[in-house]
Amino acid sequence: MDKYKKQYLLEQVNRLKTKNYEIGFLAPLMMDEDLSFVMPYTQFEVLNRRYKVDLYYEQIKLAIEIYENHHEYQIDGDDLRIKEISGELGCSFEIVKVSDIENIYSEIKRLKKVILQKVNELKKQNHFVDWNPVSHSIEQVQRAYPNAIFFQATGQIDNNGYDPIRGPIKIDESKRSNADLFVTYSGGTYPTIISVCCINENTWNAFDPDPNRGFYQTGNEIVNHPLISSGMTQWNIKSNRYYGDNLKKT
Repeated sequence: MDKYKKQYLLEQVNRLKTKNYEIGFLAPLMMDEDLSFVMPYTQFEVLNRRYKVDLYYEQIKLAIEIYENHHEYQIDGDDLRIKEISGELGCSFEIVKVSDIENIYSEIKRLKKVILQKVNELKKQNHFVDWNPVSHSIEQVQRAYPNAIFFQATGQIDNNGYDPIRGPIKIDESKRSNADLFVTYSGGTYPTIISVCCINENTWNAFDPDPNRGFYQTGNEIVNHPLISSGMTQWNIKSNRYYGDNLKKT
């Protein structure tokens, strides 16, 4: 498996680590070699971060949601949520109701079949492109995205709100006010892009509970951005961030 694809998949599974049912049903799909040409996105934020989709495949416009027992008491709310998300993304939904599943293996096989059917339908129409992460150098992305902040995640989500795809990051006001993308890498010497967020000067907040640690951004994730799952040929700078060509001048 491509090293960037492997890192990306591991990071997507990690985003489900506090959700037992989601890991049980969804991680096997993401790690299935037969589905290795479809890029998954977990906990994808929709409608200005109002909702999160458990697992989303942008290439085939498919959202998969795991409904635990408490969903039985919020049917109307769930129906509205699905309607709003499908209207925003133009996607279809597969709902897994945990209370109705007797055989988890059979349900995973069913979901896999749904994914492959959608892929095959698009292939027949010549509307499907395999997921093949590419590599780039620092200089290439600095030129291509001159107003972007490129940030290497150094931690994991914790009870204090630390979120590796959003910061915190110590950054001066001029760069905060001129940046339009926040690009997050993860993974050692050859890191992989795990998130791209659209930002502006209004999407920055001082980190709470320790504002001395800098700022975090609250921009919207871009699930189909071409940088996602691509990898750095080598992170050869000492800092945990670098800037696009325009921001370097501010």
